[in-house]
Amino acid sequence: MSYLELADVLIRHGAQTNTDLKELWSRIVFNILVSNTDDHLRNHGYILIPGKGWRLSEAYDLNPVARSDGLKLNITENDNALDLELAREVAEYFRLGLTEADDIIANFRGIVSQWRIIAERLRLPGREQELMAEAFRGAI
Repeated sequence: MSYLELADVLIRHGAQTNTDLKELWSRIVFNILVSNTDDHLRNHGYILIPGKGWRLSEAYDLNPVARSDGLKLNITENDNALDLELAREVAEYFRLGLTEADDIIANFRGIVSQWRIIAERLRLPGREQELMAEAFRGAI
């Protein structure tokens, strides 16, 4: 199963297709940057808008994983690697140009790269931060 198949549902039956395709692709980027390898199908959902079609539900159950090598869902048809280049490869399928895709990547990198600042504010012990640091390696 791949994100392309989730996108296909939105392409065929979406109520706000372009908005939700952009959001779904952005979630791929976020999942890569935080190593959220718990992105199986039960952690994605759609909400029916009667008479209009399906909307992508709010994101939920996002879990950074320190020791991970791939998402549960494939990004391309056959590859689930935590690799932003894979996300860029499929951006067009999500109706995004490469410039817009790169802007989204840069924005998320900027946000996720501040994880240690947030961890400090929340008083997460240094030992715990070190255990989780590898999960955020894509944002640095």
